[in-house]
Formats: sequence, C-alpha cells, structure tokens
Amino acid sequence: MVMATSSGTSGKMSHVRFEFGALMAALRMSVKVTRYHGIITAKPCRYIVMGYKPHRSNKTAVAKVAYLTTFLAPALSRKFILKHTADGYKPDFESIVNALKKYEKGRAPVRFMGFPSYTFFLFRLLEERGLSFKLPKGSKVMLGGGWKQFYQEAVDKATFYKLAKKTLNIDEENIVEFFGAVEHPILYTDCAYHHFHVPVYSKIVIRDPDTLEPLENGRTGLVNLISPLCTATPILSVMTDDLGILHNGEECPCGVRSPYLEIIGRVAPDDIKTCAAGAADILQGVKV
Repeated sequence: MVMATSSGTSGKMSHVRFEFGALMAALRMSVKVTRYHGIITAKPCRYIVMGYKPHRSNKTAVAKVAYLTTFLAPALSRKFILKHTADGYKPDFESIVNALKKYEKGRAPVRFMGFPSYTFFLFRLLEERGLSFKLPKGSKVMLGGGWKQFYQEAVDKATFYKLAKKTLNIDEENIVEFFGAVEHPILYTDCAYHHFHVPVYSKIVIRDPDTLEPLENGRTGLVNLISPLCTATPILSVMTDDLGILHNGEECPCGVRSPYLEIIGRVAPDDIKTCAAGAADILQGVKV
C-alpha cells in the first residue's frame, strides 16, 4: 500500500492510497502513453523543473510527479526554480537564466517541466531583457499544473507558444501538456493539436453544475473523471471543480478518434487552493 498526499480541490491536505496492482497498472499506462507521444527516450537530457525542489517538508503530489517525470529520459542534471529556504520556497530565476547560457552551448537537449505560470514568467523575463537562446535539438517544454493562472495574465496558449519560440527556439510541436489529478491516477497527454483525448483507461462525463445530469458533447459543465484503476481508495468516480467541454474525437485532425477534453476554468471558491495555485502565490511581489 502506498499513500500520496494532495491538497486537491478540498483546500486541505488529504491522503489517497494506492495498492501495488494499481501502481503497476498506472506505470504500464504511463509508459505506453508517453512512448506514444515520443516523450520516453534513451537520449540523456538536462531538466529545468519549473516547480518545487524536493524537500522533506514538501509532501505534495505535484512535487513528486514533477520529479518522477525527470526519469522519462536519462537526466544529466536537474535544476529547480523553487528552492526551499528558511522562509519557505522562493523562486530563483537568475539561476535558470545562467543555466540556459550554459546549456545553449552543449549538445544535450533541455527539457522544461512544471507549472505554466512559472514557465511563462521566465519567457516574459527573457523577452524583457532581450535574451534568446537556441537550445539543442530535441529540447521540449512539458507543462503540468493547469492554465488557471493565465486567465489573470490574459495570455492564451498561442501567445505562450510564440514566446517559447522567440526566447528558447522551441517550436510548438515540442510543447507537451499534461493533465491529471492525484485522486484520478490517469495520465492525459495532449496530441499534436493540444487536445486531451480520453484514453481507454478512463471515461469523462460532463455534468450540469445544477443538476449533475450528464450533458451531451459540446456543452460546458463540471468534469467528472472515472476510472477503475485504483481500488485501495473508493475513488472510481471523482467529481472535480473544473469546468470543461467534451468534444467529439472526429473534430480533431490528429487521427485519434476518442473524445477530447477542453478545460475552461474552475468553479472553486477563493479559499480553495490547488497545488498550482499555491505555487503561483509565491510569485506575488517577486522582482526579477
């Protein structure tokens, strides 16, 4: 039995238990999905994690997942934007900028992984300083933690992709986004058109916020995640506070025919904090 800790959508720390069989099933699923999307590779790379550096005081699932992601390709090095200090976690953008100056001269691909808010903040910093880098071939930006912070910044994904190209010379095709929840251990990875197609391991139902009745594809409602993968904890069906739309797979030109999920936003009260929202709060008042 293994236990993961999550702040999830409850605003309080909660525990989700996974039995060995579920962990092995999740591992096989993750390997298949990431291999399909070309993320697993034997070529060593350097990781820049736009999230928490592991620390014994940090038991959040998002920190563990980000670290585990650095094993999808052999890691020559790992640098973290959020470092633990006596006053809690603090962002260190200067160390990332210095690392980019060094990595640009090498041959190993660079993989960014972590919160979109921190990655965007770095792009904006580089743009303001007139800095741009030509990272080695095969470099990628891998995003996890949601785009909620971008609504405040009024930045859409197209703008994000343009900044990635301008500052790091990373094309849109090398930007990969992940979606998931600790309570629902299914890995959703976007396709070439940045759509989260529903894998065979799960089902997604969009429900009316008032009646909780299922809605037909194309309508906005609460995202209900369903999977039989985990049996140690009664979480076969997880009702999130995410608002989303389920689209017919035929609407996406990537060739995958399963429905795909579009996340619209959240309906959570202000006092509910997710891991990503909590990390974004650290940016408040930061001068770079």
